[in-house]
Amino acid sequence: SREKLDEALELQEERGDRIGEILLSMKAVTEQQILEALAEQMEIPYVEKLDPKQVDGELAGKIPISFAKNALVLPIVHRGPSFVDVACCDPLDVE
Repeated sequence: SREKLDEALELQEERGDRIGEILLSMKAVTEQQILEALAEQMEIPYVEKLDPKQVDGELAGKIPISFAKNALVLPIVHRGPSFVDVACCDPLDVE
């Protein structure tokens, strides 16, 4: 509702938290709704559950496992000389 959104925006201004996290804590939306909205906003595909058959094992093997675990990323498919599709838990986490 508009009231919940206004309340969430006020809390965001006070706390500095992400609006999605606030809306989740208020139970105004589900996590899946947030993830789908972020994917749409960022113009990236949203995949709820990755099918292991979609993963190029040879490509995945080229990434050090410690890096993949730490960054929570998984290369999926090689799309030409300079492009790789990558699955990640949080596309906003760029550190």
